[in-house]
Amino acid sequence: MRTKKVCFFLAVLLIAGSISAYAGGGVETAQDVLDIIRDASQGASGGGTTNSGATLNGAWQVGIGTIITIDGSTGVFTQIVGSGRLQDAVNKGFISVGSQYFRNLRKTGDLTWSGQELSIIRETSTPDIAAGVDYINTTITLSADGQSFQSSSAFFSNSFTRK
Repeated sequence: MRTKKVCFFLAVLLIAGSISAYAGGGVETAQDVLDIIRDASQGASGGGTTNSGATLNGAWQVGIGTIITIDGSTGVFTQIVGSGRLQDAVNKGFISVGSQYFRNLRKTGDLTWSGQELSIIRETSTPDIAAGVDYINTTITLSADGQSFQSSSAFFSNSFTRK
């Protein structure tokens, strides 16, 4: 697959160079084509950068100290700090440092992503008791300055701050 990508990019570069030479646009026309190719390839890669340089990659704090580290299309717990249902889920082995929190993240707009977020299922009669975990669809909206984001699902939303 990697060989096909390399061949594709080489073919595009060759065509771009031919167009540039024919149009008399010199380096600027070829650079415009390269910028379009770079933006298209980065936009398809989950947590990668966007045209504006926005990214989800990195460490994010949620709640009173839990840290989620995002790399590409996944985010994992790198620190878990909490009480109630969160702590009960840790105690029961449902989650731990290294467990996936976000999965299948995919860029959908300049500052938006979609994917799935971990949900700790609770006992109906006792909300602080963890009964299991599941993943639910979520939408992530990154702030314009790239320092915070909001995840929103049909059941809950969370605010994250870049560490």
